[in-house]
Amino acid sequence: DLPAAATDVLSAFRMGGSEYTAWATTGGYTYTSDGSSFTDDTTDTKYLAFWDDRLWGIDNTGQLWFASTIGTETNDAQLPLADGFVTSLFVGPAADGEPILYAGTRVGLYAHDAPNARFVQTNVQFPEATNSSQSAHTWEDSIYVPMGRSLLRYIPTQGIIVNVGPDVDDGLPSIYEDANIIFVTSTTRELFVATDGTSDRSSILMWNRQGWEI
Repeated sequence: DLPAAATDVLSAFRMGGSEYTAWATTGGYTYTSDGSSFTDDTTDTKYLAFWDDRLWGIDNTGQLWFASTIGTETNDAQLPLADGFVTSLFVGPAADGEPILYAGTRVGLYAHDAPNARFVQTNVQFPEATNSSQSAHTWEDSIYVPMGRSLLRYIPTQGIIVNVGPDVDDGLPSIYEDANIIFVTSTTRELFVATDGTSDRSSILMWNRQGWEI
């Protein structure tokens, strides 16, 4: 059993010659390399990512840390936002196309400036909403950022931001009207979102760059 409810999971990352899976549990994170023995680390962690051959985590206050050796964490950048504003941590392309860390928040995306150990606000900004940027996801050359019923496509190399969500289709499906996007993922050909509608109105929708279907 995990020490608390999982808030994120990171699977199949390799450090020090071993392959790990790790779960964030807000008050710490738990990791395993063999699926039979598990280690609970007490460094506060709400979301996890793997970048630059290091494990990265961020806590509920927006404090980012990294570990070059699993279980040994060093504090890095601090989000300049209130507690509870961070909603995701992931890897995406920078303006030059190179991969960097991003923190998704209730008010937009922040890019990690690794050389200076700081977060820099991007042009993806919007009014505060609880689930915004939750499960923000990189697919091909773009970052897809949930914002309520909308899904923003951000192309950092071009500085383009456009709403491609189901709410721009001609006639929003009734099953989607009172739902917000809470999860984003993809295959090689399609993008998928899950919504948290009330009653029986939760749904999974698929986008193939031409249109959406439930």
